[in-house]
Amino acid sequence: MDISVSVNTVATMFLLILVGFGVRKFGWVDKEASKKLSDLILCVAQPFLLISSIVNTEYSPTALKEGGLIILLSFLLHVLSAGFAYLCSRPLKDKGESAIMQYALIFENAAFYGFPVLAAVLGEKGLFWGAFYCIIFNILSWTYGMFVLSTANKSIKMNIKKVFVNFGTIPALIGVLIFVLRIPLPVPVKDTMSYFAGLSTPVSMLIIGGVLANLPFKKLFTNLKVYWLCLCKLVLFPVIIGAIVILIGLPRDIALFATLMASMPTAATTTVFGEKFGIQPEYSALCVGISTVISVVTIPVITLVFDIIVK
Repeated sequence: MDISVSVNTVATMFLLILVGFGVRKFGWVDKEASKKLSDLILCVAQPFLLISSIVNTEYSPTALKEGGLIILLSFLLHVLSAGFAYLCSRPLKDKGESAIMQYALIFENAAFYGFPVLAAVLGEKGLFWGAFYCIIFNILSWTYGMFVLSTANKSIKMNIKKVFVNFGTIPALIGVLIFVLRIPLPVPVKDTMSYFAGLSTPVSMLIIGGVLANLPFKKLFTNLKVYWLCLCKLVLFPVIIGAIVILIGLPRDIALFATLMASMPTAATTTVFGEKFGIQPEYSALCVGISTVISVVTIPVITLVFDIIVK
């Protein structure tokens, strides 16, 4: 495994965030435009990204078996992260900050940030696995994620419909259906999906950079609670998961996939839900922004250490 591939990919993410920071500072994209871009990502780019990541893989019983294994792996990783998040958030006395930290630790930026890293390190196989991984991510985000946030806002109710009918789960299931039934797609359709999927990473990084630019400069470096979250999410948890998957003897690529997903920064939905439900929106934005920037360093290091230990 060439560690420079991982370094180059996350460095690119950092530069995209810097561009987003500058765009917001110069006023070329304001808060309203940023919200519209978020809708574009959520409603258009993400669905096409999930579908194309699955249908671009040639069908085989082995690939289908791997997809099922990834679904199970995703569930287990999120269960472990839920317990880990509960323990790490205990020192925070404010209910809002505790709820946001738990959500931020459990749910990672699996698609917009994770997919480019997976593609660089594992190729098309990484994207295929990532799409299956996101099925569980979306289901748990709208179930256990809502439960966690409801501890700070009692008005939050779990919506059973949204558990399965959302812009993450439905496209992934459509992709799985096309894959399993081996439905042939015309080249123009596949190319159209690829073009829209390509919007996901640059636009989402643009939005995160804009969120950071909108915060007081001093607060970017003085909120120690954010750095506690980053230590837990970007260092401690991936080290624990990496050790577990190596010790139990998972195949190398599957073990690397699990370690990479455990290394991802906080999901952008943390900020979306923080603002929507009025739960520490500033803290949630810092969690997303700072963890994304710091992951530029931590992901290559975690990947390098994994590679050295496996070899």
